[in-house]
Amino acid sequence: MDTREEPESNAPRYKQDLEQQSKQNIDDSKNWIVEDGKKFRLPYKIIKQVVFSNVSKADMIDQEHAARLQYRLLLLEPVIKAYVEFQKGRITVIYNPAGADNIREKMSLDDIIAFLAKEGVNIDRERADER
Repeated sequence: MDTREEPESNAPRYKQDLEQQSKQNIDDSKNWIVEDGKKFRLPYKIIKQVVFSNVSKADMIDQEHAARLQYRLLLLEPVIKAYVEFQKGRITVIYNPAGADNIREKMSLDDIIAFLAKEGVNIDRERADER
């Protein structure tokens, strides 16, 4: 008869962790982005999304200038995706934050705001919704 103990499975601990996380009130909307009606999970602490709303149309001048602004944002190495919506007065940027634990180029929210100011779009930090 074998008296050896079987190795402890990782499954019960995983189940306990899931139960603890479900008991906590975590705002799950900050972990997801919606693009073309589909939900995508934002990798936690790896990339961030910031949405600048109520951007003045006078700052964006016209649709062509807004398109050029979107192109210039995409040329920045830390920026993964950028959307400039002239009609809605909204700028959405998905970027690699300064505190990310990866080897890509990094950028802070202040750097994005400074870049937009250099391009002629003045944005308050209060109007930024960071996820």
